[in-house]
Amino acid sequence: MKVGIIFGGTGNERESAYAGGRTVYDNLDKSIFEAVPIFVDSLGNFILLDWPHLYKAGIRTFYPPTEVLPASVHQMPVYIESLGNLSSAHQTEIISRVGQQIYPADFKRYFDFAFLVLPDNAAGLDSLQSVLAENNIPNSGPGALTAAISTNRLRLKQALTQLGFPVFPYRVVSNKDWEAGDQRKALFAQLQQELGLPFVIRSTSQPGTFGNTVISDNNFDLFSESLERSLGQHTVYRQKWQELDLTEQLIQISQITHIQTGIGWPVRTRNGTVLHHPEQLHKVLNRLFTETDLQRLTLYTTGREEVLAVVEAASAGVNFSCLVMREADGEPLALVPEISLRNAEELEKPLVFNPEEQSNKAQLNLAQITGIRQECQRMCQSLDFKGYVGLTGFIDDAGNIYLDAVQPTPKMLSTAPVFRQAAVIGLNPTQFLTFIIRQAVAINLKTLPDPSSAQIRLNQLDAAIQESHQQRQHKIKVGILMGGESEDADEFIASGGYIYQLLAASEKYQPVPIFRLGPAEQFRYYILPLNLLCPPKAEAIRDKILHAPEGQPDDLLEEVRTAASHLTATFAGPLLREPQFIFFEHLPNLVDAVFIALPEQEAATGELQAELEKIKVAYSGSDLSGLHLAKNMARQQDVGQQQEFAATERSLAKPADRVVAQTGSAEHWLEITGNLLTQYLPDGRLDYEIFQTSTVSDLTAVSNQEKAIEGRPGVCFLPLYNQDQNVNKFILKKVESDLKKAAQVLNTQSYAQLQVLVRIKESQEVETIIQRVNLFPVLTAMSEILQAAALHGLTPDRFIDRMLQFALERRQKKVHGHRHTEF
Repeated sequence: MKVGIIFGGTGNERESAYAGGRTVYDNLDKSIFEAVPIFVDSLGNFILLDWPHLYKAGIRTFYPPTEVLPASVHQMPVYIESLGNLSSAHQTEIISRVGQQIYPADFKRYFDFAFLVLPDNAAGLDSLQSVLAENNIPNSGPGALTAAISTNRLRLKQALTQLGFPVFPYRVVSNKDWEAGDQRKALFAQLQQELGLPFVIRSTSQPGTFGNTVISDNNFDLFSESLERSLGQHTVYRQKWQELDLTEQLIQISQITHIQTGIGWPVRTRNGTVLHHPEQLHKVLNRLFTETDLQRLTLYTTGREEVLAVVEAASAGVNFSCLVMREADGEPLALVPEISLRNAEELEKPLVFNPEEQSNKAQLNLAQITGIRQECQRMCQSLDFKGYVGLTGFIDDAGNIYLDAVQPTPKMLSTAPVFRQAAVIGLNPTQFLTFIIRQAVAINLKTLPDPSSAQIRLNQLDAAIQESHQQRQHKIKVGILMGGESEDADEFIASGGYIYQLLAASEKYQPVPIFRLGPAEQFRYYILPLNLLCPPKAEAIRDKILHAPEGQPDDLLEEVRTAASHLTATFAGPLLREPQFIFFEHLPNLVDAVFIALPEQEAATGELQAELEKIKVAYSGSDLSGLHLAKNMARQQDVGQQQEFAATERSLAKPADRVVAQTGSAEHWLEITGNLLTQYLPDGRLDYEIFQTSTVSDLTAVSNQEKAIEGRPGVCFLPLYNQDQNVNKFILKKVESDLKKAAQVLNTQSYAQLQVLVRIKESQEVETIIQRVNLFPVLTAMSEILQAAALHGLTPDRFIDRMLQFALERRQKKVHGHRHTEF
């Protein structure tokens, strides 16, 4: 079955939806589904995306493409709406650089099922589902009507009130109310009288907690600023603007127009002038505040329905998040709620459900948690949600339950609550996605114009799921060994979790998560139940192994697991409830290979590899010889001298520009990474594939706040050593040759990263300085080595397959000589 992953979108959380689309792409069961990435840009265009663009740091790093961007003095990153009023032909031309534009009427040519990964407030989510239904394409959405209700906070509150659900007292404020400037203080006083303090200001169009502000005292200035923001407005004051230096002005523009916490793009002024680009806004503000007497300029959001603000009473208590799924019989099943402990003054902070907080369920008794689940199920029945939804709400100190927001297309980030809650009942991300798709096809049978074709798909899907179960015993079993005591252990837990997900989705492998506990002389090994793999912190996993939960939470888990047992049996198989101790020497009976996801300083000692070789288990990374050579940095410098590399202790600053060869300079330097992957050729010789990358970011104009909000990692580029393509090609080949020589002399195997300084002299003579060899780089979707592989046409799952294939062949060679074997 071809699954169209429709992701991105026009909403405020498009970056999260972009990353979520990548997560679904990685985790779809490749023995059952074919993933088709359909990116929705912020103008609403549907793009059959070239898959390498999935593995970017964010949307603006690939779209719009750099070559179509207008000149920008300050290099401000933009979305496509900042390119102005583009003609359809121009949009199509831009789209052709990253993929192919497609239209809803043609969807059925490209996919059989639509998996929606769109922002909660995505414009047109309801109409998109209607179009899909008209084209007889089942989808994962909640239904057109319920999407229209749930994507607007005011409509949702009105619906909840009509259906008899409790809601906090609230008041709606419109732009018209606020424009009556002489009544603003009276409005503030009236809200205090009606709602009391504290109260929270929310935008009807903003999902979750974005744009929320808590007013806890009689602060009119804070109230004015917050209400303006929720109404899609922002006022810039002359005096404050002129006090800022250039960098501060650019940061403020970034904050004003941020798609999550600001008013977005385009913006308009009171007289109707529409501004699309940050450079335009910067020029307008400078001109108005220097050439006129204007004291302030109010900017308004554009391109959306009328923005209203909801002002509601705030209360102390516990926030919760709960995933509700439709079972085979159509009944809703609420999973175990997650909680977030916040007081009333913290309601403006992003609502984060920390796995480590879940031990605090003692804050709520079993009856309260059961009440939350029942209320969530009742809401799904009342609003006729189809498929699955994420609900967030609040239980106050008196035990009253308030449902606050709906995620009609829950976030699909790998660490999102949706996957953690599914893990409790024993479904990994791949199995959960399979369940969602299967149930959505079954539910859509009732509403599609031609249910017979959907019934055929459903029968085929059920047969494929059954066959996948039968093939599981024939898969190569890979133990993913995690743990560690060092400070960066958490990074490698995340790395191991990502590898687990990739292997769980593969046709070839079956992952087994294994955790190493204890000091070196007393290591103990445990197979982890799926729900313990979700907290990405080594200490949390250790604590849960050593201190099994006691009391009511266990009762709750068993209640939900029992209710979902038929789902677990159908889509996952037997459920492992507790960590299972295993003897190291029994590993050959459990796995065929081990992926080592331990911190570098622990994995690189060679002790683990020596023990694995004794029991004849294949493993990732270099063998003992390569580990020994890489330990000695002096040896690495000797390698440089022997192979005519530059070996120097010269201290150099990292270049500030990815283009390092410029006219008039005697020599130039570029810090790059040589990412490598090894394989055996048919004749048994070792071959090195080198992926060169530079991580100098082109997002320097993005504010620190924006980087923090969006969690931007380094951006990978193909190194540009020289503007002349022929010269650049020559240097690329020379550096690649040097990297291969270094890897060969150091006997580096499997996968690794070489940190390198490249020196280019005026004569174009090239020196390659090997600074460091990292034999155990972190592997996540956004890690540099996998971004580099994607730039060179290798998907993460194919990269891991190549690595494991090498490990299995290497073991075969050591056990049976040099015979070439394909696994």
